[in-house]
Amino acid sequence: MRTAPDPARDPARLRGIDGVARDASRLRGIDAARGLAVLGMMAAHVAVPRTLALDDPASWLAIADGRSSILFATLAGVSIALMSGRDRPVDGADLARVRLRILVRAVCLFLLGGLLAALQTYVAVILEVYAVLFVALLPLLRWRASRLLALAAGAAVVLPVATTALAIHFDASLMRPDPFVILLVTGHYPALTWVAFAIAGLGIGRLALGSARVQLLLVMVGAGLAVLAYGGSALLEAALPAPPPGWEFILSTLPHEGSPFEVVGSGGVAIAVVGLGLRVAALLPAALVPLEAVGQLALTVYAVHIVVIDLVAPDGDLIADDGAYVAFVVVTLVLCLLWTRILGRGPFERALGAVARRTSDAVGRTAPAADRATTPAERDPAV
Repeated sequence: MRTAPDPARDPARLRGIDGVARDASRLRGIDAARGLAVLGMMAAHVAVPRTLALDDPASWLAIADGRSSILFATLAGVSIALMSGRDRPVDGADLARVRLRILVRAVCLFLLGGLLAALQTYVAVILEVYAVLFVALLPLLRWRASRLLALAAGAAVVLPVATTALAIHFDASLMRPDPFVILLVTGHYPALTWVAFAIAGLGIGRLALGSARVQLLLVMVGAGLAVLAYGGSALLEAALPAPPPGWEFILSTLPHEGSPFEVVGSGGVAIAVVGLGLRVAALLPAALVPLEAVGQLALTVYAVHIVVIDLVAPDGDLIADDGAYVAFVVVTLVLCLLWTRILGRGPFERALGAVARRTSDAVGRTAPAADRATTPAERDPAV
């Protein structure tokens, strides 16, 4: 006896005539959060460096430093969840095909990151680490949200300490930096620590993100983690003696210190931003249209802004100009709005999706036709 198809998994509801997933399937708040992350990373790269002081509004732009890239890494996990079934993970042939797509995306992102790093700007390019995070999540695609979030919590506490111990060891034992060690342990974005953010994002993406209750819970839990970590760090720094050499960072919440307190605190900020973006998108979707446009072109915007930095500051000098940052933001918002309205997806996003899709489709031709049926998981997030 033949059963009626599940409307939520009906390809006709999710794909247009050309076979491309409709924008209606996209969680708009996620795009807005991704757009905010990209603009925040621009602030860290272009604006005047600041030290955050909550009682000084002139310093508040420093909130973007470190936290924007952590939000970006968290959204990597959310993107993987969207590709692999959201709150109902795919399995069987669909799972194999999604894993292949993710792997191809990771390879492309790694190569693009290498090209951008070859420009030798002062920007620490995140895309190579982003690619490693994609690969690291492949074994976890069938995990439930509760298991993923529990793993992320443990990783946020344990992995920063492990990363520091390994960094001290490698600094003492290696005469010259090893690229693999830099990528995983000693770099600006050590993948061994940053995988905690991606796992948390995958767990978040496995929740029912359309639920107002879940959205508010993300805001409250994220804010609570931030207060707990930042407040706990301040109390312990005042109460405890100075840590031993090499471990001075352990109580710090400064950007890119990589302490458990920074990971939990800034990770909490990222979780709260995701929840807030989803909630605002549900209540006032028009308010997020500009950020949503940037988020839909996140990879293109990220790559182009590094190229522009190379053109503006070819000698590697820090731009450090608030006026330049305002110009970056205005031009980015206007061009992204125009591009998404006229041309749809960005050039880098379109190319990345096409390569991943064609590769998986070519391999999938050897599978039975029923197994190759389109599922809601086979959509292409912005990054």
